[in-house]
Amino acid sequence: MKGILTKSAEIANATARTMLWYERDKSAFLYEGSHWKRGFVGGSYEYLKDDGMGGRNLDARSQFYYFATVNTPAMTWKLVGKGSQYAWGYLVSQGNYLDGGKNYKLNLPKDPPAEKFISDGTILKDIQGKIATLQKDLLIESAYFVMREESIDTMKDLQERGVRVRVLTNSLASNDVVAAHAGHAKRREAMIANGMELYEYRPDSRVGKTRAYRGESKAALHTKAMVFDRESVFIGSFNLDPRSAAINTEAGLYVESPELAQQVIEYMDEGVQPENSYRVLLDESGDLYWVTEVDGNEVRYYKEPETTFGQRFMSGFIMILPVEHQL
Repeated sequence: MKGILTKSAEIANATARTMLWYERDKSAFLYEGSHWKRGFVGGSYEYLKDDGMGGRNLDARSQFYYFATVNTPAMTWKLVGKGSQYAWGYLVSQGNYLDGGKNYKLNLPKDPPAEKFISDGTILKDIQGKIATLQKDLLIESAYFVMREESIDTMKDLQERGVRVRVLTNSLASNDVVAAHAGHAKRREAMIANGMELYEYRPDSRVGKTRAYRGESKAALHTKAMVFDRESVFIGSFNLDPRSAAINTEAGLYVESPELAQQVIEYMDEGVQPENSYRVLLDESGDLYWVTEVDGNEVRYYKEPETTFGQRFMSGFIMILPVEHQL
């Protein structure tokens, strides 16, 4: 029996792989003669034929789940600014397979009308709209926190209106993605200068595992949550970074409830305690320094705490690269 099941799995694997990489269904491609494939063969994220009257396209379902894990209706929406239709490919224009040992050039038509094809995530728009109405404070906890240039103007506006902004994100020492920290570090000074209370998570934080993913020796912040004016809450997979805003498919839950907001605030307050995070500040010269507590005593750092030269060098190097929209 074990031999039969093993052989069956091998055949199923080979079948799904063949259906994926040797496509015979012409409707899988965006247009005739194209090597760009649709996210879903037939255009239905439920793999329905003729709106369900023809049953399900099991071949399409098998090949999709061979190389992907989840799907969403948004992957097939054609609404400008809301949909996120996926197109992907593995063949060059001559019909040969892409070779990982070669470099390729992607040709785009001159002046493509990007606004008609590139979706602008509605989560970000909703968050921006909520921030514009704030009266008291904005509390943020985000594993990755990469602010764009226009965010500085938002911080200035909030400061002028007397709105308090507090942020907890990963430090370089606790961050599992150095590139994300580089994006965060690029505008740290400007954000703090415009009133942001910035905290960075310590790699030796003692906060429970519900907050962090722990390796053998360090903790890393993973929470993504916001509290608006202590009255409403947003919790989800959405980080405050360009990747979540424009590339990833994200989800979140917005709840208007002062009671829930207070519970989330209590959770957030624990993370910014000096034994769990570093408060990032500016000195009189405009240089950064980090303040925390060790055994009840205040400790100051004048470079990224608990990091190596290599980590700081890599972060600084990535910071000068034109990759911000990917972070």
